[in-house]
Amino acid sequence: MLISNKVKAQLLKGHENYFSFNANLDEWKKNGIVDFSSEKNKYSSIKNWNGKSLTIPVYGVYEISFGFSTEVIEWFFNTDEVQLLLLKNENEVIDEVSINEDTKCYYGKKSSEKSILLSLNENETLCLKASITDKENQNIKAVFFRAIKIDFDDESNLE
Repeated sequence: MLISNKVKAQLLKGHENYFSFNANLDEWKKNGIVDFSSEKNKYSSIKNWNGKSLTIPVYGVYEISFGFSTEVIEWFFNTDEVQLLLLKNENEVIDEVSINEDTKCYYGKKSSEKSILLSLNENETLCLKASITDKENQNIKAVFFRAIKIDFDDESNLE
């Protein structure tokens, strides 16, 4: 279930988070599930993370953020779109971010990112899947994937 961004500000106001996760990857050049394993030692203490997918530890509403960037020089001779999909249970597309020839450039980079709120059940999994059309001339950089559980126990702050 996707919760609108309008509700987001009210839900986050004054609530504590008791589960958070953050993974980053410098560069990815393949189609398919993004593998953060090169950074695995950094995240080895997180039992719900295997380098590719995050297993949700407890039912609740989570703020999920993900995105990436590319170098502008890679777009001089390329008009293809590069996508990063957020998948639930490795097959259900929840949302996506993409970069194409129309994406605005800032300081020599094009970037795309998104934050959404999702209601997730215990043991559901989330992962990122890359779709790179021109694999020889295109790659994605600064890939990030974050999840924060929103605490609803104290409903006095919701208005």
